[in-house]
Amino acid sequence: MMKKIKRKYPTYQTLYPLFSKAIMLRDKYRCRICGGIGTEAAHIFGKQSHPDIALYLPNGLWLCAKCHTLDSNSVHENPDRFKAWFFKHIGPEYWYDLRFEIPPYKNTLEARKYLKDAIAEYEKENAKTYIPSYLIRDR
Repeated sequence: MMKKIKRKYPTYQTLYPLFSKAIMLRDKYRCRICGGIGTEAAHIFGKQSHPDIALYLPNGLWLCAKCHTLDSNSVHENPDRFKAWFFKHIGPEYWYDLRFEIPPYKNTLEARKYLKDAIAEYEKENAKTYIPSYLIRDR
């Protein structure tokens, strides 16, 4: 019988749900593009092309499925349109600076603490704000 190997550090796949929850709470359940009910976290710079900032919260946006992947003008289907929207609403400086930022963690163990601390802070902040129940999904 094979012995199960216990990992010393969490993997990206195990931390993505924390990243997603933190982005959802930060953006208060709303799609950052259309303002509708958001359903998923999206990376500004993809996790394959920029793995060093894949779990860095400034690299995430909460989006609805239509704006993220389903529509012909979605982030994935039309990246140039997304970049134009981003420049107009968030700013080109943020876009260019984000690629060179150094996250406040050095490994996935530190990243897990960073994400859990952010979730706790956003939950505390959101407790002071009314959020309609139809926007809240248990994750």
